[in-house]
Amino acid sequence: MKTHEPLLELERILIEKPTAYEDMSGLMKKYLDSPEEVINFIRSVSEDKYLYWDEIKYKTPPEGFNIEEIWHLLKFFRKVQSNYTPIMTPQGNNFKLYRQEKMLRYQRLIDMHSGGSYFIDSKKTTQEWQKYLIVGLIEEAIASSQLEGASTTRKAALAMIAENRPPSTKSEKMIYNNYETMKFIEEEYRNKLMSVELLCDLQRKLTADTLNEEESGRFRTDKDEVRVVYNNKISHLPPPMEFVNSEIPRFISYANEKDDDNIHPSLKAILLHFWIGYLHPFCDGNGRVARAVFYWYMLKRGYWLIKCFPLSRIIKKSPKQYAYAYIYSEQDDNDVTYFVDYNFRKIELAITEFKKYTERKIAENKKIESIVAIKKIAEKINFRQKQILDYITENKNHYVTVTSHSTLNGISRVTAAKDLKELERLGLVEAKRAGKYIHYVGIEG
Repeated sequence: MKTHEPLLELERILIEKPTAYEDMSGLMKKYLDSPEEVINFIRSVSEDKYLYWDEIKYKTPPEGFNIEEIWHLLKFFRKVQSNYTPIMTPQGNNFKLYRQEKMLRYQRLIDMHSGGSYFIDSKKTTQEWQKYLIVGLIEEAIASSQLEGASTTRKAALAMIAENRPPSTKSEKMIYNNYETMKFIEEEYRNKLMSVELLCDLQRKLTADTLNEEESGRFRTDKDEVRVVYNNKISHLPPPMEFVNSEIPRFISYANEKDDDNIHPSLKAILLHFWIGYLHPFCDGNGRVARAVFYWYMLKRGYWLIKCFPLSRIIKKSPKQYAYAYIYSEQDDNDVTYFVDYNFRKIELAITEFKKYTERKIAENKKIESIVAIKKIAEKINFRQKQILDYITENKNHYVTVTSHSTLNGISRVTAAKDLKELERLGLVEAKRAGKYIHYVGIEG
């Protein structure tokens, strides 16, 4: 989704809504004649996926009801089973959150796979986790920037970061900024309290050299005329800055207060993500800041393996769903459940993809081990070197340099050079000069 568009006459995205129901008391009496069928229908469109009217209208309603009657009953039950969040509109209305039963399942999944216990319980080595964490950080930086319009391919962006090459385009700079900011969050920011200074510093780092300097590291003004555009239509008009300035202290207080038993850290992180996206306090970079705040909070609460999961890459595959998770939440009676439900489903998918990725890597490592075992040198090479062999044998155009090996494994250049020279000595790779660089490639034949 793009922000900070010039003020043009663009159409506003307005979601379709059924007309108000005139006789709710009569409808409730009708419901009491067959409550089980109605409740089962409501669960079917609220639990597996939290659906809006544009999808519900095509469903078959329980016998004796038309679909609009069911919609109004559903709206009533969703409202009475919702809790207020601290997020407010300029009109003084709180965003509400429906209590989905499946949220507990999502939260248990995140507890199992995002904290230190998963690292301890797994059979992966420290070296393996180091590689997954670094690659996950890079993947997040690339996908989060691509969500905001960066057009560089994943392959080119990965090569830029791995080779420590200075970015040469605005898109590459966006990705590089995101990568550096994610590292700052991990190394420094997660130990700091949320503040106006921290928010502005995040935005400044994320947008460095990609927008006008006077728009970096400060909140927008109403004169900046910022809005969110999706598919050449306005999807969100950010609140006036008088309201934003009054809400930012509440956002900061909520971010810093100790969690209670009523809210899981992952749910709170998603709400913080939404809150920044809704307030849209900056001229540009709001989406990246919102996702950075999500990671800041998750890391602060000890969910450090969240960096491994390709969350923004998963979101990038469904940009319309991401945009409408915001739109539905704002336009359907301030029901933030649409946004929360979307994010939990994508986190679950990201965890699933990560587990498949690690299982695939384990299988690839076994293949490499069998190859080097034939040469009776399996015990002479380490995990990092096996990864190199897997990479360069996967495609004849693949190569590794001292810089890329050092960056992707979080090791010194001295150690990286030692790894590669040992593989060359063993006859497993070949060193070829490419200009001023040395590329280590697979042995042909």
